[in-house]
Amino acid sequence: MTRSPTIKLAGGLRVQFTWTEARGLQCEWDPAQPRKMPRSLWRRYKIARNDFLARVPADRGTTVVVDADGVEAIPGTPRSSTDNRA
Repeated sequence: MTRSPTIKLAGGLRVQFTWTEARGLQCEWDPAQPRKMPRSLWRRYKIARNDFLARVPADRGTTVVVDADGVEAIPGTPRSSTDNRA
C-alpha cells in the first residue's frame, strides 16, 4: 500500500490518497467530500492526485494509467512516457 500525507486543499478541506493493488486509487476526505467543488478546489485536488499518482510507480513497481474510465495499474517495470519501445 502507498499512502500520501494528508493534503490541505482549501477552507479546512483535506484529502488523503491511498493506492493498493486490490482497490487501486482511493481517497479519504475530511470532512466529507463536497457535492460541488469550485474550479479552484478541483484544480488543487487534481494537482495533488496527479502528484501522488506520479509517485506510485516508483513505490510499487507498476505503471499507472489515468484515462476517462478511471485509474489502472499495469504490473511491470515503469517506463518513461518518452520510451517508444513496444
